Amino acid sequence: MHVQNIGGEYTDITPRLFSFNAPQGACESCLGIGHLLKIDPEMIIPDKEKTLYDGVKAFGASTMMKNDTVAKMYFESVAKHYGIKIKGVKIKSLPEDFVNKILYGTGTEIIEFEYSNARGTRKFEQPFEGVIPILERRHNETKSEGARRFYEMYMRQMPCHVCEGKRLKKEVLNIFVGDKNIYELTTLSIINILKYLKELKLTETEKIISEEILKELNKRLTFLLDVGLRIFKSSKTSTEHYQGGEAQRIRLATQIGSGLTGVLYILDEPSIRTTSKG
Repeated sequence: MHVQNIGGEYTDITPRLFSFNAPQGACESCLGIGHLLKIDPEMIIPDKEKTLYDGVKAFGASTMMKNDTVAKMYFESVAKHYGIKIKGVKIKSLPEDFVNKILYGTGTEIIEFEYSNARGTRKFEQPFEGVIPILERRHNETKSEGARRFYEMYMRQMPCHVCEGKRLKKEVLNIFVGDKNIYELTTLSIINILKYLKELKLTETEKIISEEILKELNKRLTFLLDVGLRIFKSSKTSTEHYQGGEAQRIRLATQIGSGLTGVLYILDEPSIRTTSKG
């Protein structure tokens, strides 16, 4: 095993470090889920034939043309700042960079805003946060279940941008056995993991340290192989599910490998083809 240097400090390497169900190993961005619920820009602007005034969903499009709204103030102020005409202009005809600033914000660039209503006019200066960051913040901060469901109508699951769906911290993914980290190993089939471990190049010291670990790994993987999970891969995401047969075989392999004695297993219509030896 070797640890790739990424500039961080390591505590003791323990089994919990390799589990996305434990805080020690789980990606801090997605909490080990592998994906995040994010606003989908295509759901926010489903029809680019419309203008910003009536084409931006979940952000005041239904009331924007009736009167001065905060959304209208945002769009017109940002457009004025960049010298872009938006009245009567279809979204598809607007500069892409400008539309991206409307969707994702202006970063650190300061925009001068002017908001008028029946109580008067208010001017202030600040960066524009962006439609999508505003909606995601409202979704995260709201205490209303109804409001949360409303925002989720415009969201979909997207791979975590930090772990890229691998569910583990970067530090964990920089620990390698041979040339593979734990995520890369779990993407292999059972038969290929066994082959990889068998062909692993180890120093004499590493062989002594890993002897019992490799013995136990080979034993458990062989159990899975013997109950018909030859091409099974363990790298399921939290939204994927094992097929009924796979789940049953995993449980059976767990029981067989537990070392229990004096236990009778009754299998109802077994369809598992075990590996024939001899």
